[in-house]
Amino acid sequence: MLQGLIVSCQARIDNPLHGPAFMSAMALSAVQGGAQAIRANGVEDIRAIKSQVKVPIIGINKIFSSKSEIYITPNKKSAMEVPMQSLNYCYRCNGTSSIFEHR
Repeated sequence: MLQGLIVSCQARIDNPLHGPAFMSAMALSAVQGGAQAIRANGVEDIRAIKSQVKVPIIGINKIFSSKSEIYITPNKKSAMEVPMQSLNYCYRCNGTSSIFEHR
């Protein structure tokens, strides 16, 4: 079981730090500071972070819709969009299920 700090590296679209370059730099800084895992939102940010760090990534995919109050990885399709190439990931869907594998 993973023990230690999980750092969330996310920025809303209206935040000056929004985007893969900033999020991967934040994640790298967090890992250099001792983070044992990173929580990140969105395919592009997760892909960029994976290229910079070798710790588990908890990937989520926020989808805002007027059809549902659930916006953090609200369905299987949004979960499957989270990059899984390296199997260095964890994803949460509706807060009820998770997949985790770390290599």
